[in-house]
Amino acid sequence: MKDLIAERDKKEKMKHSIVKWWNVHYMTPEELTEEQVREASSASAQMTGGAVPVQPVDEIATATSESHEMEIAQEIIDRLNREAAEDEARKQQEIEQARLAAQANFNETTGSFSGSYGADGADEVHRAQIDAILAEKDDAMRDLIEHSGGQ
Repeated sequence: MKDLIAERDKKEKMKHSIVKWWNVHYMTPEELTEEQVREASSASAQMTGGAVPVQPVDEIATATSESHEMEIAQEIIDRLNREAAEDEARKQQEIEQARLAAQANFNETTGSFSGSYGADGADEVHRAQIDAILAEKDDAMRDLIEHSGGQ
C-alpha cells in the first residue's frame, strides 16, 4: 500500500515530465479481458448480495479471446479475398485494354503492327523543321542527279 505522500510525489513528477515507459502500465488483451470479467463478477456479486456461481476467469478469457481472434481472422481473410478479386478484375481489364490497343494498331495491308507512330499531326514548329529537312534532301538529290547525269 502506498502512502499519500508517495502518491502526491508520483503525480507531481508525472505532471511536469514527459511520460516515460516506466511510468505506464500496458495491459495485454488477455489481461484486459480478465480484468473486465473480474469487475463484472464482483459487480454481480454485490448486486445479488451473495456468491454467484461463475466460470473460472481463465476459461472465460480463453474462450472470449479465441472467439474474438477467430472473428478478426475471418474479417481479415474476407477483406483479403475481396481485394484479390478487385485486383484480378483490374488486371483483366488492363489486359483487355492492351489487346484492344494492339488490334487498333494492326495494319492489314502490311500484316504487321504499325503502332501509332506518325498518326497524329505535327505542330507548326515541327512541321517547319520537317519541311526544311525534306527541302534540303530534295535539293541534294537533284544536285546528285544533275552531276551524275552529265558524265
